[in-house]
Amino acid sequence: MLVPLLAAGGTAGLVLRQPQEYVATATVAVPGLVGGQDAQFSGSTGNRAFVANFLAVVHSQAIAEAVAAETKIPVDDIIAGTVTSPVGESSVVTVTYKTDRKASADPVVTALATKSLTFMFDPRLAVADVTRAQGFVDAANKAVTDAQAAINAFVAETKLANPTQDYQVKAQQIATLEEQAVAAGSRGETDASARIAAAAVAMKPQLTALGGLVARFNVLTEGKQRALAQLDDAQKGLASASDKPAAVNPASAISVSATTDVARLQSAAQKSVAASAAAFFLVLLALFTLEAIFRGSSEPESMAEVTTMPVAVSR
Repeated sequence: MLVPLLAAGGTAGLVLRQPQEYVATATVAVPGLVGGQDAQFSGSTGNRAFVANFLAVVHSQAIAEAVAAETKIPVDDIIAGTVTSPVGESSVVTVTYKTDRKASADPVVTALATKSLTFMFDPRLAVADVTRAQGFVDAANKAVTDAQAAINAFVAETKLANPTQDYQVKAQQIATLEEQAVAAGSRGETDASARIAAAAVAMKPQLTALGGLVARFNVLTEGKQRALAQLDDAQKGLASASDKPAAVNPASAISVSATTDVARLQSAAQKSVAASAAAFFLVLLALFTLEAIFRGSSEPESMAEVTTMPVAVSR
């Protein structure tokens, strides 16, 4: 048992003699840009897609070099000290940086998270999206205004606020006169029937004219409905685009925890247990090996003794 104990003690001593290390963690959350129907990472796989892309960006050489240029920390140290992890199945990601320089832990992890987020969601593009979406809303508003102006001009020209209703009234009047003409004829009132029928015929050109006005009015109202639908879509697009600048703003998307000391005693204990177990295994392996060698060398001697024994001869 001496060897495992020596291995554990030596490992603990080495760990405790190393410089104190510190960790800082940044938590990145952009729920408005992940999973939604209009999100950049949409659908049921949006969370996994965002996490995979973000982790790849954080650990990229380009980001490490950019952070190194800003913080004056060597690139290799940044790459070696960076650990990323998704939080469950969500789109939330933690970025942790470990170093023996306490003052650099917070700046490095903040720069890692900020530059990675900016690389994936450029704030300038988010602002440009808002400007473009506002342009769509303005154009749609103008289309609605123009469509209503055309309807107003139609009403002023025809003095008909609802030609469809006027058409239905006129059609009902003609149908009623025609029924009255038939009824008068069935009673033998020939003259009355002829007069009523003539009145119905005289009204039909008016009905035809109203039909043309209805067709014009329907075109105008359908145009307004299309403009309103386009305005609704444009307003939804603007609302979605307006959420992006805030969502990609590091001030709201990233939270950095206070720098903490790495528990060296716990680390030393864990590594000592591992070293002790490894040493114990090696000792057992050496014992088994020696035993196998000893057995292998003793078997030929036993065979030699057997072959040299005197043999009794019977007479």
